[in-house]
Amino acid sequence: MGKVNKSVKLNYIYNLTFYMFSLIAPIVTAPYISRVLGSNGIGQYSYSFSIVSIFTLFASFGFSTYAQREIARFQNDKYNQSKTFYEIMIDKAIISALVLALYTTLVFMNVFGIEYREILLILSINLVSIIFDSNFLFQGNEEFGFLALRSIVTKVIGILLIFLFVKSENDICIYTFCQSIILIGSNIVVWTKLNKYLVRISIKDLNLRKHLLPAFKLFIPTIAVSVYTTLDKTLIGLLIKGTTMIGDKNGIMTIVKIADVENGYYEQAEKIVKMCTMIITSLGTVMIPRNSKIVADNNKEKLLSNVKMSMKYVGFIGFPIVFGLDAIANRFVPIFYGLGYSKVTYLMIIFSPLVCIIGMTNVIGSQLMLPQRKDKQYTISILIGASINLLLNIILIPILYSYGACLSTIIAEFIVMICMIIFSKDDISIWTWVTDTWRYLLASLVMFFGVSWLSLYIGSTLIEFLILIILGLFLYFICLLLLKDKVLYYLIEKLLKFKIK
Repeated sequence: MGKVNKSVKLNYIYNLTFYMFSLIAPIVTAPYISRVLGSNGIGQYSYSFSIVSIFTLFASFGFSTYAQREIARFQNDKYNQSKTFYEIMIDKAIISALVLALYTTLVFMNVFGIEYREILLILSINLVSIIFDSNFLFQGNEEFGFLALRSIVTKVIGILLIFLFVKSENDICIYTFCQSIILIGSNIVVWTKLNKYLVRISIKDLNLRKHLLPAFKLFIPTIAVSVYTTLDKTLIGLLIKGTTMIGDKNGIMTIVKIADVENGYYEQAEKIVKMCTMIITSLGTVMIPRNSKIVADNNKEKLLSNVKMSMKYVGFIGFPIVFGLDAIANRFVPIFYGLGYSKVTYLMIIFSPLVCIIGMTNVIGSQLMLPQRKDKQYTISILIGASINLLLNIILIPILYSYGACLSTIIAEFIVMICMIIFSKDDISIWTWVTDTWRYLLASLVMFFGVSWLSLYIGSTLIEFLILIILGLFLYFICLLLLKDKVLYYLIEKLLKFKIK
C-alpha cells in the first residue's frame, strides 16, 4: 500500500454526518414520540436503555477507542492490521456472549423490575450487535465516507419504521424493537466491505490475549464515564420513589411512577444537548487516528498544532451553541415536544454548558492524551469525575430529582476537564485558549441578548422560531466579522473556493 493521505476536513464532514445520523432518528421522531408515548413511556424506555447501556459497555470492554488506535498504527500494513482486527473481534465476541448471558439471566430474575422485562429483553439485541461491530476498522483507516452513508440509510429506515408502526402509548415495545433492529442491521451491513481491508490470517498466528490488558486499561475510564452518561438515568429510576397522576391527550388520568416521568424529562433535555455536543466531539474521532500516526512519526509540533486548532474550534462552535440554547429553550421545547414538557426547558439551560466542557475534554483527552498513550492520566481524570458524580447523584437526585442528576453531570464533567488540563499543562496552555476564543464568547453574548430581546417581539409559531434562529446566527457572524476573526475569514475563503483538499 502507498502512503495514506486522508483529508481531515473531509473526514470530519463524514464523521459529523455519521454521528449526527446516530442522533437524527430520535431528534426527527422526538416531536411525534413525545406526543404518542408521553413522558411516562419515554421515561420507561430511557430507564431500560440506561441499564442495557451499562451491559453494552462491559461487552465493548474498552475496545472502541483502543481498536481504532491499534488499527491506525498499521494503516500501511495490511497483514498486521488484519491480524489485529481478527484478534479484537474474537475477543469482543467472547466477552459479549458472556455479558449477554448474565444480562438475560438478571432480566428473567426481574432484578430490574418486572414491569420493564419486555423492553429489556428486546434491548438485548443491542448486546448482540456489539459482536458484529467492526466500525473501528474503517475509523482506524480514516475511511468515514462509507460509515456516513450507512448511517444515513439505516437511520432513515428507522425513522420510517417508527412512523409506520408506533401509533399509541401501548407501542413502547414496538418503538424499542425499531430502535434496536436498526442498530444491529447497521453493524451487519459494514461486513460487506471488510474484504477491501483484510487478508487471510492463520488461526495459529492469532494472539487473543495481547489486547485484553491494554483494552482493559481504557475500559476503566469507560466505566467511569458511564457513571455520568448512563448511570444517572438508572439512579433516577432507583432513587426517586412514589407515583403521580398524568393525563393523556384525551384527558384521561393515569397513575405513573414519578421516576419514569422524571427520566422522560431528563431524556428529552439530554437528547438535544447531546446532539449539539456531537458537532464538536465528532472531530475528535477523526483526529485520534490522525494524531496517533503523527505521534508514531515523532512529530510532536504537528500534534500540538492540531490540538490548538481543535481547541479554537471548540470556542468557535461551542459558545454560540451554549448561549443559543439558553436564548431559545423556552420557545423550542413547546414547539418541539408539545405540552407537558415545561421542565425540559430549565434542564436544557442547566445542561447547555456541557457542549463546551465536553468539547474541551474531548480535545485534551482524545486528541492529546490518548494518542500519546497517557492512558493512566486520562483514567485518573475520568475516575475522579465519576466518583464525585456518583456521590452527588446519590445526594441530589432524591432531593432535586432530574435537576439533581443534571447538576451532578455538569460538575463532574467540569472536574474532569480541569484534571486533564492539569495533566497536560506541559503541552498546552489554557490561557492561550482563552486569548484565542474571547471573540467567540463576546459574539455569543451579543447574540444571546439580541435573541432574548427579539423574542419579545416575535411570535411563537414554527416559522417565527426559525426566523429567530437565523437572526441569532446573523448577529453572531456579523460580530465576528467586526472583530476580524481569522477562523471566520478562513472559512469564508474556503467556502468561496468550494474545495476540500
